[in-house]
Amino acid sequence: MDIGTNNQAITQLTSQGYNLAVGLLARREHSVTELRSKLCAKLASKQDSQHQSLTTAVNTIIEKLLDDGYLSDQRFAEAYARARCRKGFGADRIKMELVEKGIDASLIEIALAPLEDQWCDHVLSTWQKKFGMPPVDYHQKAKQQSFLRYRGYRNQDIDYLFRELDSILQNQC
Repeated sequence: MDIGTNNQAITQLTSQGYNLAVGLLARREHSVTELRSKLCAKLASKQDSQHQSLTTAVNTIIEKLLDDGYLSDQRFAEAYARARCRKGFGADRIKMELVEKGIDASLIEIALAPLEDQWCDHVLSTWQKKFGMPPVDYHQKAKQQSFLRYRGYRNQDIDYLFRELDSILQNQC
């Protein structure tokens, strides 16, 4: 393959990939890593191109999307954190999932900061949805705590929840 044909292939891949990427981003936010992976998979299946031209095209697409403001890891992290929080997941779980999606630690902290004062309310809501009744023995309490830890809530939030439940039970007696 000569240089002219290679440049033409890269240009065609870039054009197809950019349109594909904008379509994906119109549906929901994506991280840079996630979008790069999807583009590589989709474009590789559409085109019998050399690996180097595919990589070049994808890098060009990502750079253009970042420059145009269509792609932002910070915006993705904030939207993802809010959505997972609404679904009953805690800060530790959300943080782990964002790391797996290739988000920088500083962006994760920025995304979780607005939710910081809400974790106690969310742990209570998640607990009520799953259990509803305070534990009657240590085994049930351990099971409930384990579930909340699995959902990503911090020990301090779980401890707060059970202190509140204990005080409510004390006031009822």
